[in-house]
Amino acid sequence: MDLIRVQQIASPIRRHHDQRETLIGLRLNKIGRISDRPFDGPNWGVIQKVRHLIRFPDEDLFEELRLLPPQPEDEAADLALMRRLVFKDDRIILESFSAEEMRGRKTPDCKLMKDGRLAGYCELKSPRDDWVFKVPDDLKPGEMRQEVRRDPAAYQDTDMPVPP
Repeated sequence: MDLIRVQQIASPIRRHHDQRETLIGLRLNKIGRISDRPFDGPNWGVIQKVRHLIRFPDEDLFEELRLLPPQPEDEAADLALMRRLVFKDDRIILESFSAEEMRGRKTPDCKLMKDGRLAGYCELKSPRDDWVFKVPDDLKPGEMRQEVRRDPAAYQDTDMPVPP
């Protein structure tokens, strides 16, 4: 059975008594204490109940197992991709702000121009996830590596099932 390691980082003082009892159930009743728990549904629910009082000390080890780190954002490439995929119709033109317009203040990423007039603004979020499919140079034929999610608490607000 897989184990998950948790460490208490905050005190349950001035919190509901259930949270202190939950920490004791996890074998954590002092700040800095570490406990290994089975990684299953019931324990995950208990961990979620006190997630603001604990951390996962092996988080850095998980990061070493990543296949490739996310690549830095390339705004010019994202802009070109958006122009090609979304704004390929000539009626709406995606236009970047000039350096003078951006100086000293926050601006959206682009202006939407229609018939030479300003029609709106656009804030780009990177649609580029092509780094996910890249393979590291040191990966040997037949060798398998596994991508590991950095923070198990990332599952708390999603509909994704918690991994076993």
